[in-house]
This record gives sequence, C-alpha cells and structure tokens, in this order.
Amino acid sequence: MLRLLQLRAAVEDAALMTPSVVELERHYRKLKVPVTIIRGADDQIADVGLQSERLHHKLAGSEFILLPGLGHMVHHRAPDAVATAIDDRGQRSGPAWDLGVG
Repeated sequence: MLRLLQLRAAVEDAALMTPSVVELERHYRKLKVPVTIIRGADDQIADVGLQSERLHHKLAGSEFILLPGLGHMVHHRAPDAVATAIDDRGQRSGPAWDLGVG
C-alpha cells in the first residue's frame, strides 16, 4: 500500500512527465553520442511502439534492442544483456564520437 507522500509523488511525476517529454524531444537532434535503446518486449508500463521505437526513429544512428520475455526493468532482469549492449556499442563507436566537452 502506498503512503500518502508516495502517492502524491507518483501523481506529481505523472503530471510533469508529458510536458517534460515534449520539451526534451526538441533537443533529440542535438545528441552527438551513440545511443542504444534497450527494451523488454513484454513491458506493461511503457508502450514499445509509442515510446522506444518512436525514439529510435527520431535519433539518427540509434540502435534498438528488444529483449523478449522481459518487462519494464530490463536492467534488473537482464543486467548482462544490458552490459553487453553497452560494451558492444562502445567498441563499435570507439573514440570517434565527441561529447563537445572541453
């Protein structure tokens, strides 16, 4: 059972999520780092097509990995698959990308 403060925080998060997403979407094209999106195919919280696949199509050069049999918390249920995807992307990207820092 949720406590009143937990429930209030959850409602505030949900209310702010949509405006935040709209604002962040304007900045997607500015990303200059390699992006890999890793999702669970059986996610019951976030819609794969409306969110992850859509984001993948908006981010040029992004990679999309859909893990069957997993839900929302992929990094908890399949940490090795997530670490491997990060390592693989880093190996393929190498030092060629620039964060624009410095």
